[in-house]
Order: sequence, then structure tokens, then C-alpha cells
Amino acid sequence: MINKYADEQIKELLTDSSVTKIVKIIDMASLSILELLEYGIPRKEINHALANDIIRFDKSPEKLPTDEQGFVPSGDYYFSFLNSKIKLTDLGIFILQHIQN
Repeated sequence: MINKYADEQIKELLTDSSVTKIVKIIDMASLSILELLEYGIPRKEINHALANDIIRFDKSPEKLPTDEQGFVPSGDYYFSFLNSKIKLTDLGIFILQHIQN
């Protein structure tokens, strides 16, 4: 729900070029983290959008599997994480609608 955000926070996000770029790209297609990286979006901007509730994972990433010593046995988890689909949150949709108008 958009009401939980302060007007100042929304104004700041509406003028944030990295947020608007990500919102416009995700509007075109359901993408994964890897595909956003391929679009040239830096990891820092993806993290920024996730942290500010602009985008979220379509499904929660799988729980991190570990071996007996607590180490991740392979790179499969990281690959699975990069291929996780993301989508716009209510706030992301609000920003997109504001940009389009």
C-alpha cells in the first residue's frame, strides 16, 4: 500500500534515475536479476530498488543449501538466485504510472 510511504520518500524515488530506469525495463517484460544485469543495470541499483520496495522477487529464492560444514556445495544456488524473476511492487507500479502520465 502506497500510504505507508512518506511523501518525501516517494518524491525522492520519483526523481531517482536508477529507480525510473528499472521500473521502465520491468514494465516491458518479467525479468530475472541476470537479465537486469544484462540490460546494464548495476548490482548496486538493483539492490537499491529491492531495498526501497520498488521491486521484489516473484517467488522467494530457495533456502540456501549447505553441506555438513555449513558451506554452499556448488554455484547452483547463486545461479538460481540470478535467474529468479522479479516484479514491481505496489510502489513500483505507482512510480511507473506517474512516469507514464
